[in-house]
Amino acid sequence: MSELRPTLQTRAACTTCTLMLGAVLLAAFNVHAQQPAGDKPAAAPTPPPSWQQGRSAEQEKSTLHPFAIEMTGKTAKELPVDKLKVPPGFKVEVWAEGLPGARSMAQGDKGTVFVGTRQLKDVYAVVDHGGKREVKTILKELDAPNGIVFSKGTLYVAERHRITRYDGIENSLDNPPAAKVVIDNLDPNKQPGHFWKFLGMGPDRKLYFNIGAPGNIVMPTYNEASIMRVDPN
Repeated sequence: MSELRPTLQTRAACTTCTLMLGAVLLAAFNVHAQQPAGDKPAAAPTPPPSWQQGRSAEQEKSTLHPFAIEMTGKTAKELPVDKLKVPPGFKVEVWAEGLPGARSMAQGDKGTVFVGTRQLKDVYAVVDHGGKREVKTILKELDAPNGIVFSKGTLYVAERHRITRYDGIENSLDNPPAAKVVIDNLDPNKQPGHFWKFLGMGPDRKLYFNIGAPGNIVMPTYNEASIMRVDPN
């Protein structure tokens, strides 16, 4: 196996490159030294917001733009249901109001509709009394109780950091039972990103839930950006 050795040509080329680099650095130093002490380089132009970047020339003319979402929702009076178009035989109406921040829903064995919240800390129950619906706030001061499941008389709630269960809650909406912890420590890093959890009961009678990623374009830890399951018992 032959040994690699630098030739005279490569040595000369390296010497030339070194001299050229030195000349460039010296020229840059001279330019900097000739600038008045009070002068500052011109600031770079402010880039457009991310949702405007990458548009074509035709798209630049569009007036479309993002809207900030209202996480707590609107009142029934503010909903333009009369302007919604649906197929013949269908209609749109407000089924219940007074549930700010409503997110996930689950129906109990007796028809009670349980509703979780994401930005708020409450869980609601909607009870139908012959077409007149009553809204109750049954759980308070929870940590982003977004995901909920009802199964065999038990309400399961997925908070930011844990999953809890409330046995027989449909029989005691005005005095809910104490929470029983199914699993805890699901948010050890207190991540600021996608912290809310969804919840589902699988055909294997296991609870399935997500642990979100800490952001859109980031490297998650070993248990983030994942779907997990746990035995509800």
